[in-house]
Formats: sequence, C-alpha cells, structure tokens
Amino acid sequence: MTEEDLDRELWSLAARWRLGRVDWRDLEAYGLRALLGGRESDSTVELASVNASVTRAAELGALITAALAEAGVQLPSELEAARVVAGDIEAEVLSGERSPYQAAEFLWRLTYDYPATEALFQPFVGLASEYEDAIQSEDVIEWRSDLDKEILGALREIENAGAGG
Repeated sequence: MTEEDLDRELWSLAARWRLGRVDWRDLEAYGLRALLGGRESDSTVELASVNASVTRAAELGALITAALAEAGVQLPSELEAARVVAGDIEAEVLSGERSPYQAAEFLWRLTYDYPATEALFQPFVGLASEYEDAIQSEDVIEWRSDLDKEILGALREIENAGAGG
C-alpha cells in the first residue's frame, strides 16, 4: 500500500466516522494498515487490536479520533465527509460489492441524519424511489438498467464536482 493509498483510506475512515457509518469490525483492519504504512502510535496499535471487548461507542469514538489525529488526519465537515463516502460508494458499485440501488438507498438514508447532505444526495432520493417503483413494472429489467446508469451518473457528478471545487 502506498502512502497515498493509506492517506486516502484514513480520510475515508474519518469521513465514515464523521457520518456515523463505521463498523467496529472494520477498525482492526484500518489499524493494521496504518501500522504497516508506518503510522505507528499508541492509538493505532490499540485500533489494530479492537475487538468485541470494546463495545461502548464512547470508547470507540475516542480511540478513532485519537488514532486519526496521531496519523495527521482531521475530521472533515459533514459535506466533505458525504463527498468522500459517495466516492467510496461509487467504488463499491463499480467493484460489484454494492448494487446501484443499494448505493442510492444508502445515500438517501444519510439525508435523514445529516441535513447538510440533502442537496448533495437529492438525486438519490428520487432514483431509489423510482427503483422501488420499477419492481412493480412489467419492464423491470429495462427500468433497472436505465436507473443503474442514472445512479452511476449521479455518483460521478458528485465526484467531478468535488474534484472541481
């Protein structure tokens, strides 16, 4: 893993943490990769050994925040975090880890908890809803194919807007 890859991964962790979308089961891997990437600190060592014994959110929160700070990563704003997470989601769709509908639904749900993301993710509200309606259609395959393309297009627009400004 290159230094740039590690920076991107830690920025992604910071974004997911900012939006409350970190699964504690993934923390050990983040910690191990940080250690292997030369970001050794007390918190990254502890992060690399996270397991079910650390169950309280406050403990995890303090640990994640400390590990990120020690690695030189600041928590992004909600909107910055939303853009990073959208990029991660796009990569998951392209790799087949997540369907386009699952991506749209995930981003739609973020708007409930994080109003700052509403304008950014507004297209996904309609697309996820249309996708659900397409299930009832006789032309479900054609509809889904078109909606998949629209969802990927909307994800790319977020990425392009973030790169340009």
